[in-house]
Amino acid sequence: MKKHGLLAAVLILALSTGLSAAGSSADKPGMQVFGDLGLAVSDFEGLFFDAGFQYGFSPKLFGEFLFEYYFSPAGSGIDSSAWGLNVNGVYKHGLSDGLSLFGKAGVCLIHTSASVVFMGTKISASDSDIGFNAGGGVEYALSENMGLRGGATFKISFAEGETGTFFKLYAGFFYGL
Repeated sequence: MKKHGLLAAVLILALSTGLSAAGSSADKPGMQVFGDLGLAVSDFEGLFFDAGFQYGFSPKLFGEFLFEYYFSPAGSGIDSSAWGLNVNGVYKHGLSDGLSLFGKAGVCLIHTSASVVFMGTKISASDSDIGFNAGGGVEYALSENMGLRGGATFKISFAEGETGTFFKLYAGFFYGL
């Protein structure tokens, strides 16, 4: 239950921060809030959602803050989850009216936790790691302020003596402010 409260608080904070920003036109950098759903594969598999915002430093260069939450895979017998915080630089290139490609790279904090009941005893473990991520995708504007987005991101995290990898595919929406 605490996880759901934390998720709600982060989403409200991200959206309220984004909604308090001044509006922008197509020629000026602006702010954008977004949300995505997707599938993660590799070290952690399962569904996830993202929520975040981007701030435009120029019409093509943006800073991005992203919160992500990974759900426990169904039927695994292990109650596992992960969440992450990401700070990225984003470059956007317009292809045509309303269609643009983006590339992004940055740093991430990933926290994973798992628990299982073995012979009546609950065994739990958790870990937090710092890493890097890079990805890209496409955005399509449906109107002046709203649109759809999709993409892929690869993450690598560094723990004591080992590395972890995440690869995720996602689709979602954005709202420009």
